[in-house]
Amino acid sequence: MRIGNVSGHAGVGASMLQHRQEHHTSAKNKSGMSMASMQAMISADISMDQAKTQDAVRTEMKGKANVLRSEIEQDGNLGGDTQKKRRSTCSHGG
Repeated sequence: MRIGNVSGHAGVGASMLQHRQEHHTSAKNKSGMSMASMQAMISADISMDQAKTQDAVRTEMKGKANVLRSEIEQDGNLGGDTQKKRRSTCSHGG
């Protein structure tokens, strides 16, 4: 009898494991994507957001540099001191 009980428990254990695996697989398939695919999509979305932010900052900095260059040119034409603005331009890589 003990042998029957042991093999019976083993069958139940295997059956439960198979049920869990099927449940996990069906849960994965409900969304149509694996966890790895979902993580890759999230990572790509975050990367796109970062790239957009960096582009916006770059555009803003270019605009400020252009304004500063125009001010330096105007100040120079009017005989004003442009040294401080020129140092500012050089320190920002422009």
